[in-house]
Amino acid sequence: DAKGWDLALRYRLPDTAWGSWVLGMDATYIAQYDNDVNPLDDTDTVVSLAGTYNKSYGNYSRVRARTFVNWQKGDFGVSWRTRYVSGFEIASADGGCSADSPEYCYSVDFDDYLTHAISASYNLPWWNSKVEVGLDNVFDKQPQMMYQNNVLNANTDVNTFDTVGRYLWARYTMNF
Repeated sequence: DAKGWDLALRYRLPDTAWGSWVLGMDATYIAQYDNDVNPLDDTDTVVSLAGTYNKSYGNYSRVRARTFVNWQKGDFGVSWRTRYVSGFEIASADGGCSADSPEYCYSVDFDDYLTHAISASYNLPWWNSKVEVGLDNVFDKQPQMMYQNNVLNANTDVNTFDTVGRYLWARYTMNF
């Protein structure tokens, strides 16, 4: 069973002499996510994944969101983006939890994760193209270190966290 909601908001402010602004947010909330491995068998364990990381299923943080602010003045534009992943827990971080060994049954909580990115662009209308430069992970937020027996070789969840760190990028786009 899965329960939750998705939300997408966009708002364009009226154009002014200082340019145009667009604000936006995309968010997801997982209220419940229960995985029944074998629905035909009533004796198997149902795994509740909402708010947890599980090596077999991945990261099911309850809240994920991204927000952005775009500013455009003529051919020049600037964008600021944030990406948020709420905290989560890993149950039995040492992997030894069982009914026979309850002393190994505990969980470890991990903090929220927030990154920022900024970019600037310039349209080249005479070539039907655009030049962009940006800086992702502006504050060089490092991924959370997770126990090795819960993740693969990276000691973190590479599908959720930015493992590269801060980096500069550039792009040239031409439309035909």
